This record gives sequence, structure tokens and C-alpha cells, in this order.
Amino acid sequence: MYSIPGGHKENETYEEAAKRELNEEVGIENAKLAPFVIFIDHEHKLECHGFKYLSEDGLFVEPVNEEQQIVGWKTIDEALALPLTPGLHESLQRL
Repeated sequence: MYSIPGGHKENETYEEAAKRELNEEVGIENAKLAPFVIFIDHEHKLECHGFKYLSEDGLFVEPVNEEQQIVGWKTIDEALALPLTPGLHESLQRL
């Protein structure tokens, strides 16, 4: 299944957690983020906070990754065609 970078919030704000996870999972440092969605993963009883990555120049950098097997940028339509983790399909459709 495909997903977006993410993880658990530690002793930090949601935005700090999102920045940390983005750095850990795809190697992007000092990301500018904007909140875009909160959804509930009922199967795992989790409240998920989603952030949008905003690049300074409007372009994405190619991520460097050691944790995942496949990393890349997809449009929302391309992502919706993939088998996604629970709750993500509905959240992307709302965008």
C-alpha cells in the first residue's frame, strides 16, 4: 500500500511532528507546511493531522530516502489510482 510520510506525535506540536517525520522519511529539512486535513482512522482509532508541503519556489525537491522502498511525487489524481492506506483515499478526494 502507498501512503504519505507520517508518524506519531511526540512531545511536540502537530506541525513540529510533521516536519520531523518528513525529514526522517524523505530527507526534506526545514519544510514550510500548511495544515490541510484532519481525519479519523477508525480501524486503528487514530486522529490524523495532514499537512501540505509548500516549497519556496513552487518546485518540489527529489527526496532522499532510507526508510521507504518507493518515494516520489504524485498528483492527487495519480495518488487516487494507487492502493492507499486506510482513510487517505477519502482525504485526498476532499482536496
